[in-house]
Amino acid sequence: EILPCLRRLRERGFTAGVIKSAIGASGIGLIKVGSLDDCADIAERVPDHFFYEGDCLVQGWLQPGELGVRRIRSPSVQLFLDDDSVTQYDLTEQILSDLSVHEGNEAPPSYLQDDPELKAELLRQGGIAGTWLHEQGYRGTASADFLLVDYEDRREVYVCEINARVTGATYPSVLA
Repeated sequence: EILPCLRRLRERGFTAGVIKSAIGASGIGLIKVGSLDDCADIAERVPDHFFYEGDCLVQGWLQPGELGVRRIRSPSVQLFLDDDSVTQYDLTEQILSDLSVHEGNEAPPSYLQDDPELKAELLRQGGIAGTWLHEQGYRGTASADFLLVDYEDRREVYVCEINARVTGATYPSVLA
């Protein structure tokens, strides 16, 4: 079903896409499809292990200059869940390669200094994500990763991934 999904994305205006396995971390388990016009053989290039836990996700690749997107950022709220509470202990900006492979974090993100409403929204949504994870019975370190998209006419902020594990930002955040 990968090729029909990519074709539908192209019809919606995307020029690139991504295939994401159910299991992965730090950009591992992603295949970026750089051109939706030239992807006829993509299904044969997706490794079998992408389907180890079931279906994979096929989605459009947002990028500046397309679909009204001006800029994309990837903030992350660091969480700790114990038996009684959810604590948000850091807010970082993920540094990602062109293929969305994690290369580090900036803490705190410099762009939040002049935008207290954005910081409040990230913490609000991070709290909701942490509460949901806590209700599932998870305890320990975690993070809520966001997609922060500045369009020409608006900004969208939403959780794109909840990591119920130690992440690349956990150690530096705890040490700081």
